[in-house]
Amino acid sequence: MRTARRKMTASGHRRSRATQPVATPVRTKALVPSAAAGPPVQSTPPSKALTVHLEPGEALESATARTMLRPTVRAAQMIAQFDHDAGELDLNSLVTRLGEQVSAVQAGDLGRAEEMLVAHAHTLDMLFHLLVRRSVRNLDAGHAEAGDAYMRFALRTQSQCRATLETLAVVKNPPSVSFVRQANIANGPQQVNNRRGVSPRLHSPRAKIRKPNYCEKRVQ
Repeated sequence: MRTARRKMTASGHRRSRATQPVATPVRTKALVPSAAAGPPVQSTPPSKALTVHLEPGEALESATARTMLRPTVRAAQMIAQFDHDAGELDLNSLVTRLGEQVSAVQAGDLGRAEEMLVAHAHTLDMLFHLLVRRSVRNLDAGHAEAGDAYMRFALRTQSQCRATLETLAVVKNPPSVSFVRQANIANGPQQVNNRRGVSPRLHSPRAKIRKPNYCEKRVQ
């Protein structure tokens, strides 16, 4: 059995003939608030219990149902359930922040909506290029079905990115609305009745035709 030759160092320790440098991990220090920022704030553990506000004369069941049907509450529950990267999130704080964003939109401030659309467009563009690269790799490797599937997903992502940018353009520059009293468009014959209070059947030629009554006695 062949053994690797080892050399003795000056300190008496053995070392291998071919040594590779080992990268030491860099440890980041926790952020410590400075003295100018004031005393540190003691964080409380996040709560998953939802606060229900009772109105005067309102039953607890009705207040609970009203609270659970609020869009901000439903959205906060979904964020707290699926966003595991952010750790434990306080449910009431999420509801409060979402309510502030809703109030801003209702007041006419669409800055948050524009920010979301731009971020979504960049994310979709990244997914498009990622899926195209995977499609090309599978096609080069001879996996035609997988390459076709990835390319289809890429084109869908591109379509969603285009729709997101179109929505952003509409938000930034809303189209002008014009009210047209009457627009008569037809490829063939067209009859337009502009008189009010008169049924169009009275002016129809068929309305003047009297249907024969076969029960009447013929007079010779």
